[in-house]
Amino acid sequence: MKYTGEKIDRREGRRRDRFYHSIGYTALFDAETHYIDGLIGGNESVYINHSKKPNLEAVLYRRGVWFRALTDIAKGEELTFDYGFDPKEQAKLK
Repeated sequence: MKYTGEKIDRREGRRRDRFYHSIGYTALFDAETHYIDGLIGGNESVYINHSKKPNLEAVLYRRGVWFRALTDIAKGEELTFDYGFDPKEQAKLK
């Protein structure tokens, strides 16, 4: 599944990241050269949840972000990946 949304430059991505974290929610994906904002023009992949024991991994491929299964996933099973959230990094944004 591809993570879709508005592609924005690094500066705008950092601005939105600060705002989204101030309200306690974000759907930004850092794609190294740009950000993808899943809240604007995104698909159902924006609902994939965080887990330290995920069944998906996020892969950067051709300037996009794709999710790839790490295990067999049963019908109806929750889809999860490790967001890689670092509280120390987020504290710098405030």
